[in-house]
Amino acid sequence: MTCLSREMRSETGCWSNQVEFKIGYKRVEHDEMVVRVAGELDLSTTPDFEAVVKEVSSSNPRVLVIDMRDLSYINSSGMYVLLKTQFRLSQDGGEVVIVGASPEVLVTLELIGVPLRIRCVNTMDEVHNPPPKNRSCRSQV
Repeated sequence: MTCLSREMRSETGCWSNQVEFKIGYKRVEHDEMVVRVAGELDLSTTPDFEAVVKEVSSSNPRVLVIDMRDLSYINSSGMYVLLKTQFRLSQDGGEVVIVGASPEVLVTLELIGVPLRIRCVNTMDEVHNPPPKNRSCRSQV
């Protein structure tokens, strides 16, 4: 796992010094990267998120997974980074895939229409084995 200079390295990965927000990333395959976010993705934490996403996507991965299983909140600034990254990667045949968004986070994503532009799945297994068309990542709120 690669850490940015402002981050601390631990056995479980790279974590930001901020209390409410954690971010780390790793390459899982030659053309696939996973960015894991935890806590709240808001105006104060989006610059760190954007820096990591920009660094990770600079290698033009075929799949950039955003693991949101531990994310409790996202606002429009975080969604803007997701949409901008999806647009850029799609120019080169890549994609962003959101994994494990909580019902609360997913409702916010749905209000803006993010799942219409970015594939959203429930588990890491579904990144490579998408569920049938009638079953997808849906909020339960």
